[in-house]
Amino acid sequence: MAELREMAELRELGELRKLGELGKLGKLRELTNNKRQTTNDKQQITNNKEAFLGYVASPKGQQAILKSLQ
Repeated sequence: MAELREMAELRELGELRKLGELGKLGKLRELTNNKRQTTNDKQQITNNKEAFLGYVASPKGQQAILKSLQ
């Protein structure tokens, strides 16, 4: 009887440990996704800067800037 109780307790501890490991994996996955999103955001900012600078350097962009300054 005591052996069965001990086995049940060990099984429960093993299941809790598995849940803890899954929790760690979930957190790691979340951090990885956050890092990936941050990298994507930085790339989007870079793309926006390049697009803006390209527009400013274009004749159409320069005309728009001069027009807004008048």
